[in-house]
Amino acid sequence: MLPSHVSGGFWLGLSSDLSKRKLPRNDGVVLLIDEEGEEWPVIYLARKSGLSGGWKKFAVDHHLVDGDALVFQLIRPAVLKVFIIRVESSEKIAKAADTTIDGVESSEKIAKAADTTIDGQTLT
Repeated sequence: MLPSHVSGGFWLGLSSDLSKRKLPRNDGVVLLIDEEGEEWPVIYLARKSGLSGGWKKFAVDHHLVDGDALVFQLIRPAVLKVFIIRVESSEKIAKAADTTIDGVESSEKIAKAADTTIDGQTLT
């Protein structure tokens, strides 16, 4: 996520390839479904290939910050499942990969760093 995605204007531009090949050709409502199965209707602007009205609520409700990443999975026409990858979890893994402590292999440290939570779910 960039600052404009999670504050101020709350605009999320989507891949033009995704928009042209998989999403409606006209402006309308697209449904975002989070990992808990909760739904957020958002306004999709086809000519601009992005999400507008309703995107702010999704971003705020999910506490998205600059650096977080989203993975969108098209599950039905105009319905996207959203997977959130938190920046702080990614930073822990990257930091663990860069150092060695007492001869511990970085792969062990990565596994330990990955034993964290993302969007309220514990990863192991």
